[in-house]
Amino acid sequence: MVRGALACAVVLGVALAWPGWTAGLGAQAVPAPVGAQTSVLVIVDPGHGGDDPGAIGPGGTEEKALTLSIAQRLRALLQAQPGFRALLTREDDRRLTADQRAAFSNAAGGQVFISVHANASPSPTTAGFEIGSLIAVDGPPGDTESVDRAPLLPVASGPPRRVAVLRWNRAQASHQALAAMLAEDLGRRFAGFGGPGPRGVYRAPLRPLVAVAAPAVLVEFGYLSNNDEELALATEERQIAIAQAIVQTLEATTPMVVR
Repeated sequence: MVRGALACAVVLGVALAWPGWTAGLGAQAVPAPVGAQTSVLVIVDPGHGGDDPGAIGPGGTEEKALTLSIAQRLRALLQAQPGFRALLTREDDRRLTADQRAAFSNAAGGQVFISVHANASPSPTTAGFEIGSLIAVDGPPGDTESVDRAPLLPVASGPPRRVAVLRWNRAQASHQALAAMLAEDLGRRFAGFGGPGPRGVYRAPLRPLVAVAAPAVLVEFGYLSNNDEELALATEERQIAIAQAIVQTLEATTPMVVR
């Protein structure tokens, strides 16, 4: 981890970021080649994994397995949808830190980040979906280096470009409004799954989202501690319905959310 200096690589004109810092292109994004087909890259982040099972339902359903199953269904639907591509932060049962998940998304050039989870409560009657987006705590002045003062770096093709540097833990800050819009639309489409949980659609300083350099939301699609919701979430029908609702939301909101 490098601090106090630029910690990024520029490959084919695209700035990639590592934990410690994230770099974003100043002035304008790299234009797509003329005639090239463009598609929105969605990063789907299955929560937990490895020695971290997450919530466990009374019937033994583990959150880590449920999130991976739904994430795989979501990826398949997005890949079949014109105008979208999708990658998973984990393909199998492994544990990743929040920064590793964010670094994967940032390095891949993710344009939307969906972190999928289930919930749990001491009360077995608590139920419902909850969808969160980040409300960041303001950092100290100087967290962002202006484009005018950013370093001029060579790229693989074309003239050198200026790269504006943003602290790793401030990456999501500029995407908060767009992420909140995405969360609100998800909430409307999830209303058919039995209604919202105690928090419903909310904003909070969510650790899994702070370092993601794209609009990001955390989707908790039900309470595994509730027997009825555990049984429903374990079915193929509910998992497909959840994935379809997310795809429909992305179709409707992507033109407004992706800049």
